[in-house]
Amino acid sequence: MTENTVLKINVCYRLPVLAFCAVIFWQSHFPSVIAGPPIVPFADKIMHLGAYTVLGLLCLRWLAREVPGAKKGKIILAGFVLTSLFGLSDEFHQSFIIGRTASVYDFMADCAGAALGSWIWTLPLHGKPEKPENSY
Repeated sequence: MTENTVLKINVCYRLPVLAFCAVIFWQSHFPSVIAGPPIVPFADKIMHLGAYTVLGLLCLRWLAREVPGAKKGKIILAGFVLTSLFGLSDEFHQSFIIGRTASVYDFMADCAGAALGSWIWTLPLHGKPEKPENSY
């Protein structure tokens, strides 16, 4: 890989994953501000599902670019596992925050989001794949 290709992977593919992980970590570092019953039932699970769907998509996008030529199934599995492990680590992190709790149901919503992101990534929505820079 050329230096330009590595820079592009770092900025366009790795950085969004790391930035989104940082946003999730930062948001979960504060106590919950919702008092009383939620207006929308299971709103927190829906937010977990949405956030981890986006994170799953970002991870798969990065992994597909990072390891060109890897089988699609391996990329999907790796993206799902990485996203789910981050969800598990975030639940563990929340167990140390006053006003927050670690929840198996939140982790299940995180995993469901990772699976949904993986499924969406497999859909033919992203057009033709880019040609590697070293191809003719």
